Amino acid sequence: MAVKILILTDVFFPDTTGGAGRVAYNLGSNLAERGHSVHVLARNPGNVLPLSEQLNRGFLVHRFF
Repeated sequence: MAVKILILTDVFFPDTTGGAGRVAYNLGSNLAERGHSVHVLARNPGNVLPLSEQLNRGFLVHRFF
């Protein structure tokens, strides 16, 4: 059964470097590969990245500033 998942995080890979961002990315990516709909809400460092971006099928990141 596919579920809708929201991941809230202050940092997100590849927007920033570090362990917490990689954990959020890998978790979301793996869940999307299993058929779940994953949305990540993360900070937009420097306000230079797109506000919304589809990383791969079922895996979207939404950025705020």
